[in-house]
This record gives sequence, structure tokens and C-alpha cells, in this order.
Amino acid sequence: MKKLNLFLTLTFLILATVNAQNKNWNLGISIGSSFPLGNFASKDINNSKAGWAITGANFGLKFNYKLDKGYFGLSALLNSQFNPIDVDQMAKESENLYPDYSWKIDATSWKTNCILFGAFATLPISEKVNFEPHGMIGLMISNSPEITSTAKIGGNTSWGKQNETSASSFAYLVGVGFKYKLTNKLNLLGNLDYLGSKPEFLNVEITGSSGGRQTNTLTQNISNLNLSLGIGISL
Repeated sequence: MKKLNLFLTLTFLILATVNAQNKNWNLGISIGSSFPLGNFASKDINNSKAGWAITGANFGLKFNYKLDKGYFGLSALLNSQFNPIDVDQMAKESENLYPDYSWKIDATSWKTNCILFGAFATLPISEKVNFEPHGMIGLMISNSPEITSTAKIGGNTSWGKQNETSASSFAYLVGVGFKYKLTNKLNLLGNLDYLGSKPEFLNVEITGSSGGRQTNTLTQNISNLNLSLGIGISL
């Protein structure tokens, strides 16, 4: 994490230096919903790749640099998002598998932070509206959720806990954006993006009320469709 913080600091120092020498920069700030897809959204207890993720939120901070006299540009994006775990469905699936027990599930959320670099095209639709397809690649830092399962039968209670673990992985983003000109300096932004990665979480610790302890490796396909709105500021 310290290496990532240093990388981000150097990145923004470079961006600030370049920005001081030209006027083609645009800063976009956006917030929206993050919809899990595929195995990341699966809630099948028999699917070992199920992520149990439900709709969460995403936040983006994006720098665009438009190349002189053209329709293309370069981008840098910081993206953060979280997706909660569907604890109710997880408890229901556990009860279907072990109907003699009463189940309760507590869990934190999947959390990801990305730094991505790429390119975009600006295609005018009207005097005020631009269509902007884009593609990016970079680094994702992910945190798997902490999950505690509690089972009761008669007067006996037992529990198992999977600890939170972090991992870094290659990430990619493809999407489309729309930009509506409000003033010479301000634009209304809308984006629909697909964000994908496949982190491998090493040494995920699992403990239980019986005193048992083990570590596993967890590989999770993280796939999200992100819908966001924001404001763009010409610098």
C-alpha cells in the first residue's frame, strides 16, 4: 500500500507539472452505482467462484488531456468502489444446505481502488454534446470481505470466520461517456463503464469456534458495470 501511495503522489506531481505548461486539461469528478456481473454477482453456494456481491457505489477522479487539433486524448483515472455481500441470501442458501441449523451471516464489503491510464476519443453530436468512448488499463488494489457465519442448533452455537485480505492485480476498463457543455469551464458528465480484474488473495485466514485455523488462496473474478454522473472542470 505504501508503494501505491508513493506511485499516486508521483503521478499527480507529474500531472500538475504538465498542466502548468498547457491548457488542454479537464478534471472530472463523478459518483454512481456499481453493478456486479457474472461470478462476482453469483449467489450459488455450490459455485466456488461466487462473489455474493450486490449493487454498491463507485467514485471517480479523472484527468483528461486532449491532443491539439484532434479528436483524441489521454486519460488518468483514480477509481474507488465497494460492493456489499448479500448476507440474507447467503444465510438462506446455508439453511437450504443444512436445514437443521439456524444461520446468521455478517460481512463487510468488497472494496477496490484503481489507478488506470488510457485514451479517449471526442466525437461531437451537437454544439453542446460530445460522445466519448474510452479504454484504460492499470492497477487494482482489492480487499476481500470479512465474513462470519454463525450456526445454531438447540442450545449449541458455532461459528466460522474468513478474514479480510488485500491483493493487487491488473485491471482494465472500457466504456462510453457523454459530455454536456454547461459553461466554458463546466461540463455535465455521464459514463457507462465495464471494469474487470482477477485478483488472487493469498493466505486468507479462516478460523472457527472449535479452535481450528487454516489459510486458503482465493481467486475472484471482479466484474462491474459502473454507471456514474459528474462534473467536468476545464483547467
